[in-house]
Amino acid sequence: MRRSLILFALTLLPAPAFADVACETHPKSEWRRENEVRARLVGKGYQIRTLKVDEQCYKVEGRDKEGRKVEVRLDPKTLAIVHSEFED
Repeated sequence: MRRSLILFALTLLPAPAFADVACETHPKSEWRRENEVRARLVGKGYQIRTLKVDEQCYKVEGRDKEGRKVEVRLDPKTLAIVHSEFED
């Protein structure tokens, strides 16, 4: 009984924020360059603090045009934003 309660309680814990976020896998030869990622986001009003590759996505941390801290993930081939979250 106790083991069942523990297992049930563990299922209620929050999952990592990007656990279900995945970019399609593309050959590296099809990836857009980092300077294109920067240009795209700066053109949309973002200030980029860090840009790196994580889980087949470009991951950017910085601020959006409203000044909020953001984390954005982009598909490396299309540069489509596949996920973003921000702090108030």
